[in-house]
Amino acid sequence: MKKFYRENRVLVILSIVVIICMVISTALLFKYFYFGNGSDKYGDRLENIKDIPITKDHQKDVISKLEENKLVKEALINISGSIIYVTINFNDEVSLVEAESVAVTTLDSFSDEEKNAYDISFNLLEDKTEASEGFNMWGSKNAGREKITWNNNSPVTSKEESEQ
Repeated sequence: MKKFYRENRVLVILSIVVIICMVISTALLFKYFYFGNGSDKYGDRLENIKDIPITKDHQKDVISKLEENKLVKEALINISGSIIYVTINFNDEVSLVEAESVAVTTLDSFSDEEKNAYDISFNLLEDKTEASEGFNMWGSKNAGREKITWNNNSPVTSKEESEQ
């Protein structure tokens, strides 16, 4: 063994250094990918909503208020993290301006505390029919802001066109 070491001293030292580097790299990769950093995937962004929960009953109240409107066919609310997703399906022949006004009035169903803590995302939908062009409009209101920002209306295809 001593003879091998004396003849291949550089190779032995390099092999030991490579093995040590591989062990350290493997340990660091394992720690980074397997164990993670131990924090919540949302970080501290959800700290401000812990004291302002939106209950299922409150969600049902908002949905029932929306569905009382004669323009609305169906409404859904989904909360994920600090974002309230409001999806509203409208009856035929509802204009885009009317749909946006229904979404704006939905904000009255939330308290000022809730509007300042949660982002609100709107998805306004109307199917394309012979009498209506239909629309798929997205809007969002950031927490603490008053204004809803709307995107451009995405074109809607009828069910017959989408099946082709």
